[in-house]
Amino acid sequence: MKRKTNKSSWISLLLLLYFFSCQGEEDADSRLQVTTLGAAGITSTEAACKGRIVGKKENISAYGIELIHGNDTVAHRRTNNLSGDEFIFKIPELIPATSYQFRAFADDGTMHYGDIMSFTTAQPKIIASHIPLADPFILYHEGIYYAYGTNSDDGIPVYTSRDLTLWKRRPTLALAKENSYGDRWFWAPEVCYRPENKTFYLFYSAEEHICAATSNSPLGPFKQALQQPMREEKSIDNTLFIDDDGKPYLFFVRFTNGNAIWSAELENDWLSVRENTLKMCVEAVSGWERIQAKVAEGPSVTKQNGLYYLLYSANDYQSKDYAVGYAAASSLTDSWKKAPENPILHKPNEELAGTGHGAMFKDKDGNLRYVFHAHYDPTTIHPRKMYITNLAIDNNGKISMDKDNIIYPIEYE
Repeated sequence: MKRKTNKSSWISLLLLLYFFSCQGEEDADSRLQVTTLGAAGITSTEAACKGRIVGKKENISAYGIELIHGNDTVAHRRTNNLSGDEFIFKIPELIPATSYQFRAFADDGTMHYGDIMSFTTAQPKIIASHIPLADPFILYHEGIYYAYGTNSDDGIPVYTSRDLTLWKRRPTLALAKENSYGDRWFWAPEVCYRPENKTFYLFYSAEEHICAATSNSPLGPFKQALQQPMREEKSIDNTLFIDDDGKPYLFFVRFTNGNAIWSAELENDWLSVRENTLKMCVEAVSGWERIQAKVAEGPSVTKQNGLYYLLYSANDYQSKDYAVGYAAASSLTDSWKKAPENPILHKPNEELAGTGHGAMFKDKDGNLRYVFHAHYDPTTIHPRKMYITNLAIDNNGKISMDKDNIIYPIEYE
């Protein structure tokens, strides 16, 4: 028997198939397609990376370029609406003569990526084989190292680096003297970031008075709201230390019995010294500390395994025997006990003399480092040069400096 075909059923089936085919085409048209287009404008420190996004963009919450270098991946992103299909990210502060990988991305609740591409930055133009900073300090912030130091009577310069070896001097001063108390002798700067108010604090000396200034950028400009020192009495070399309970302390040098290191609590604004909490910490007593003048200066403080450590430099800075030692204490109210193995940094090789007045900092991997200065060469003091080495605190509380792997920073354009 021949079965009759239901014409209306066939028509319904065809309409249903057509509907799904159109829906599939619509989904394909709305699906985000991200393409990495390449890099242009490549210099020793910059590259312009390009990408394209095609499809339904209404739900995109962020888009940009992922930069990959070794084990580090940094997302350069924007959250504004994308105008058109293509976009460009100019990526600064790259390491010269270095290969990078990158890819475009978009986030609409699901991450979409383009293919990975690569570029290599150009060779740098070397300006100088050294960085002319005395009393140096290094801040690591969001992938970039910032170096500050004593260098100019016009204020305080700042250099930047990605790798601690190649450094670029920024075109403007971090602190210009018109924004500060004092007209000369801008010494021993240190910069600390306070996340609560997203503010950078610069601690420094001007005309032998300790000062503090603030900025919303580690590059500055740092300014004093009131152009006055933190203390009326002459003092220098101020450094901030924040204890585990969040209480701020300032360590600095007073001209008492030579140059001696003192501490005091700060008000919560980090700008005002509680004078009634002054405490003497370290003064020059031992033989190695008094070869030339009675000087203990350049404090740098950290805490590890329940102990406080204070690094300091002794002797006149002009002496070839200027050197670094340390003391330890179980609390900031206790007496500081100097290490019997002092000095721990003193003429580490035949090229470096007058080594000292440095600061501890942590690198991008969380390792302790120490930045310091030395004389220009074994026979000439000025301009002093910046150097960097590894610092270690062992399980017995003993600090050591790596004298075999000292970094000799270079300035490039």
